[in-house]
Amino acid sequence: RKMKIKVAVLDSDLEFLNRLTKIFQQKYADRISLSIFSNEDTLYQNQRNNPADIVLLEQTMKTAADKMPDKAAVGYLSVMPDADMIDGIPAICKYQKAEELYRMMLNLYAEKASDIKLRAKKAGDIKVVLFTSVQGGCGTSTAAAAYALRRVSVKKVFYLNLEKFGDSNLYFQGEGNLSFSDIIYSLKSRKGNLAIKLESVTRTDPSGVDFLHTCKNAYDMSELTDEEAGILIQEIMQSGKYEEIVID
Repeated sequence: RKMKIKVAVLDSDLEFLNRLTKIFQQKYADRISLSIFSNEDTLYQNQRNNPADIVLLEQTMKTAADKMPDKAAVGYLSVMPDADMIDGIPAICKYQKAEELYRMMLNLYAEKASDIKLRAKKAGDIKVVLFTSVQGGCGTSTAAAAYALRRVSVKKVFYLNLEKFGDSNLYFQGEGNLSFSDIIYSLKSRKGNLAIKLESVTRTDPSGVDFLHTCKNAYDMSELTDEEAGILIQEIMQSGKYEEIVID
């Protein structure tokens, strides 16, 4: 089924709230139900009657975090671009592109939404193409990337590099702060929601090819097991977003 995530935002910057509302209505109205507040008491009352899945609080409103529902994914809206945590609570930079803000919201929600299932597409409807070789350095990755770039003109394509020392960034570029490392952590911890995590981490190249940014730590890929890779491939197939998956 198609899921609509309820998001509540508390911030004193009315210009930011209005801008956020406008752009999210334009781009994510089918995915996000957004409620904005500039007053704490109004937010508390709303959460008692209609609890949100995600609650984002201005970083100065630290007393509000403790009063949010236990099931809500709570985060601070930070003015610092590199802030990751504030007082033990995840932080999201408020001044960034809407696409990245949306991904960070999903990433925050993925840690809480372990029992949520996204709509699935039959695996038989999706073509999987594997590029492999007996050794490295013979052009397999170049061929796989070229094929993905060719096919994306007629199909919705996901390029998945599963090489131990592979680098998707050699061929594809896209905006985002998360990487394949975040997916591997989710697979190994078996916590949160892999489908939502995958959507939050996936980047899109200007060509239209979707991919995962190379691991932040080169050792992470060596920790990915065949079973976990299979689970990931299955999750991509069931997302309902792609017609073809290119595996390197």
